[in-house]
Amino acid sequence: MVAAFALPILQHLEGSKPRARHPLVLVVTPTRELALQIHGNFESYGRNSGVTCALVFGGVGEAPQIAALGRKVHVLVATPGRLLALAKE
Repeated sequence: MVAAFALPILQHLEGSKPRARHPLVLVVTPTRELALQIHGNFESYGRNSGVTCALVFGGVGEAPQIAALGRKVHVLVATPGRLLALAKE
């Protein structure tokens, strides 16, 4: 099911250059488990495309997630709570 929206996004992003601290695509999902699944599928489907993906969700340390965002990503998969918390910083 994730492939239905992930594959067209990956095709559109292929060859594009991410900008610093501004992901080109934001996927917001209600649960950590679903965020992990969606992120894993983007990573799997886009393995050879050059599209980069980051994941942010609550319940774990913020520092590694902030560092991941600093590496210029195309796709950000996030849960609402952590996304809002990081946006305030």
